[in-house]
Amino acid sequence: MDIQQIQNTLQSLYGPTSPAEKKAASDALLQFQRSQQAWDVIFPILQEPNAPFELKLFVCQTLRSKVQYDFGQLNNESSTIESLRLSILNVLNSMTEFKSQKLLIIQVSIALAYLIIQDFTWETPITDVMNALANTPVNLLEFLNVLPEEMSDFKKLPLTNEEFESQFEKLLTKNAENVYYVLVQSSANIGFNKDLETLVLCCIKSWINEIPISLILSEDSPLWKLIVDGFKDDETFDTSVDCMITIVNQIDVFDNLDDNLPLIQIVYSELVALRPIIQQHWEDPMVIERLAELYASAGEAWHTLIVKDPSNFQVLIESILQLSNYSEDLDIVKYTFKFWYEMKSMLALPTFKDSKLIFKPIYIKLTEILIEHLKYPLVSDSTNVSELFNHNKENEDKFKEFRYEIGDVLKDCCLIVGQYDCLSIPFNKLQALIGSGSGVRWQEIECLLFAIRSMAKEVSKNESKIIPQIMSYLVQLPENPKIRYAATLVLGRYTLWTSAHPEFLQTELNYIIEGFKVVDSGYKEDEKMQIIIATSHALKYFCMDCSELLIDFLEPLYNLYSNIENFIDFQSLYDIVEGLSYVLQQYIGKNIVSNPDQCLSVLQMFWSSTISKLEGFIANKNDVAAIDVQIGNTVELLTLYIENFKPTHGFMTTKNPDYAICTYVMNSVLPLIFQVIERYGSMIRVSERSIKLIRKCIQTFGRFILPSLKSLENVLAQGFQNFGYGCYLWCSGALLKEFSNEEDEDLDEFIPLTTDIINEVWNFGLGQIHTFITIYEADKINVNKDLVEDFYRMLGDVLMFKPLELFSQFDIVEIVFRMSLEIIDNVNEYELLNLVIQFVIDLLSWSLENPPISIYIDIPNILKFQIFELMNKNSTEMVTKMLNYAILKFNEDLMYSSIELVIEIFKINRHYSKNAATLNSINMFLQSLPSELINDVEKMKFYNQIEVALSSKNYRKVRSSMLDFIHWYRRKIVNRD
Repeated sequence: MDIQQIQNTLQSLYGPTSPAEKKAASDALLQFQRSQQAWDVIFPILQEPNAPFELKLFVCQTLRSKVQYDFGQLNNESSTIESLRLSILNVLNSMTEFKSQKLLIIQVSIALAYLIIQDFTWETPITDVMNALANTPVNLLEFLNVLPEEMSDFKKLPLTNEEFESQFEKLLTKNAENVYYVLVQSSANIGFNKDLETLVLCCIKSWINEIPISLILSEDSPLWKLIVDGFKDDETFDTSVDCMITIVNQIDVFDNLDDNLPLIQIVYSELVALRPIIQQHWEDPMVIERLAELYASAGEAWHTLIVKDPSNFQVLIESILQLSNYSEDLDIVKYTFKFWYEMKSMLALPTFKDSKLIFKPIYIKLTEILIEHLKYPLVSDSTNVSELFNHNKENEDKFKEFRYEIGDVLKDCCLIVGQYDCLSIPFNKLQALIGSGSGVRWQEIECLLFAIRSMAKEVSKNESKIIPQIMSYLVQLPENPKIRYAATLVLGRYTLWTSAHPEFLQTELNYIIEGFKVVDSGYKEDEKMQIIIATSHALKYFCMDCSELLIDFLEPLYNLYSNIENFIDFQSLYDIVEGLSYVLQQYIGKNIVSNPDQCLSVLQMFWSSTISKLEGFIANKNDVAAIDVQIGNTVELLTLYIENFKPTHGFMTTKNPDYAICTYVMNSVLPLIFQVIERYGSMIRVSERSIKLIRKCIQTFGRFILPSLKSLENVLAQGFQNFGYGCYLWCSGALLKEFSNEEDEDLDEFIPLTTDIINEVWNFGLGQIHTFITIYEADKINVNKDLVEDFYRMLGDVLMFKPLELFSQFDIVEIVFRMSLEIIDNVNEYELLNLVIQFVIDLLSWSLENPPISIYIDIPNILKFQIFELMNKNSTEMVTKMLNYAILKFNEDLMYSSIELVIEIFKINRHYSKNAATLNSINMFLQSLPSELINDVEKMKFYNQIEVALSSKNYRKVRSSMLDFIHWYRRKIVNRD
């Protein structure tokens, strides 16, 4: 592509052309940038004074790209590299119009930085560049500005860790003082040149990590004066803020503190001097945001000093508190949150109890400020929140999210101020508002309730001074949908406290239950829904935390449940049932040994309506709209209960093989579930929810469910054959896991797991594997990916609990291994691919001496060797594919998994003395890469790194070398601009 062709292609890319033409132009330009020819046309274009700006910009970008990605194309030829150095320096010297050529100068400066970093033969690059660009100081500063940034991540370039560290020392560390003097000299020549001043400030920021901070921070330092003066000018204000923040973060407050305290004092004195700016620019959110960032950064960096000596940092603390009070843009307030958190973390320590007393009034003031920030806009009395934000959904969501962040800070305030004093702030305001009579808006009450709720985590359940007052007051608040919603959530957050104060249980429970009556109120439908959701949520936590107390409330709880189950939404019903299951768990745990019949009676009472619904579905002769949803939800409620009915330790000590709850489930529930599956199992939701219940039964009841084992196996096998849904395999894995041949001395005594049972379960699992293979082989391309995923989850259980049985059926292992490689080739779903790759890693690892899990039997060597042979036939292809996929196909997580598989192959090769196969596979991988995109020098460098690491068994180095190479290659080829 010649110069005119490049120009024409750029016009096609940016001109009024079709999408197809633009894509063709983009592809052509990208291909040109990657070509060897690009080196030849860059500098002729840049040296042509009449070349269009767009063309020059493209060529500058090409130069940067070539040096970054294609430096290897120069083949380390010293004359070529030296010519490139001179050409870049000449170009920079020729660019004397900084304002109009800034974009070009930046690109060329980055190219020069990349060249210097990779050119190990250039002995004094920084000094040489300083001398070469002495007549264009702005360009020199631009280069000095970008160099540290481009060295901040060595993965940008194909360097090893050792090479990067060496270049970092050579280029940055050893040149820091020279750069300092350049910056000092440049600052003296600024005059009225704002471009130069801004660049000097940017360079200071870039080099602060390298230049000794003591050189910058001194009373007579011209650079410090430049930073300070920059706050007075709008053009340099932001850059000065950036510099000071960087300085603040660079000063070490842990080591060499005595040496650094004077430096901190210099910066702090300036922050004190700058404080009036906060008030002067209070109406300018952009300025206040930068100041909030600056002062909060100082507070965070020095919090360990502040907590030890608050009086010396009083102005900083007051400034941060002042900025916390900014209400025009709440995002600005967020800058201060980390400071308050860091201070809380220190003040909570016994060592700083005296400082905690000093900070208490500060945190009291912060609490008052934050409560005001919690308040919804007072633009009207409407309970439609959307109206309060003028129907701006983004602002509404942003405010709601911000409130939760405030809640976290209020929790910290409560820890420092103390629960009584901190809760008194919103409670006193609440009493004052209610006592003031009419005219109080709901927003003013709701924010106080939100604050009380936020503090709950830091309130002891033994608190007895203020919480009793609050609880008594809450249940008497004026009726309003927003107030009831907020008050209900408060009650739900303090359920642990209520568990220790049972005298409040009835009153609070009555208030919560009243919330369900809003369905008959005049509230808007969305308000009713919100209250019911909150009420259900609160009731759930009451049942969970006060379950022992609520045993005496079983009948009223049942009456409530039976009255509301048919009109509230499913999620709310789900919450209630989850809570009720904890109460029943308590009741059954206390009575199952002494009175199992009574336990069953209570259980049947709560389950009766759900069981009746299932029976109705089974008997139904007509089509019902969304019946799969109805059945699924009904089954889900039973699953919630079953999860909490695991046999208690007390029952296990009786060594009774008849656990009444399990027996009832086997006799009365599972047969219904089996019928539901038989009739409605073709509906995936019904199958999934029903199988989830069965799986939960297996996990909860364990061996107590043995009488139903054959029925369970039949349902899972038939269901999978009939419907082909993955959930049947998901549950099969649980069955294989539960009834594996692991010994359990306690259970073996009264529910033995016989060899016949173990074999029966394995034969069942084997049958499921065969069925899946049949399904897969019938339609590999279109097989359901969720089904494949569930199959590999089951295989994971098989490999974990039945490895010997699996390897004894090696024909199956071979089929599954081949299938796994096919899936990796053909599937793009990342989660599934990760499962398959992990399975292959685990499978192959059984060929080594130490299997991936601890088992009580050894795998025979002949089986181990069979696994090795299986890998050995495919190792070269696997390594080549895994590394290529890591570059071209996989996401970051899968890339790591694929490398782990490759390393596992290398380890196995070493174990079986096949190191030559490992190196051959690396060589084959490198040969698979296009020679026009990566040259032999670059390939050999990677090969040598792997060879050296393998020779010392340094698999960590193997891993890091692969990662570095893949990341570099991705940037160079796949993700290249």
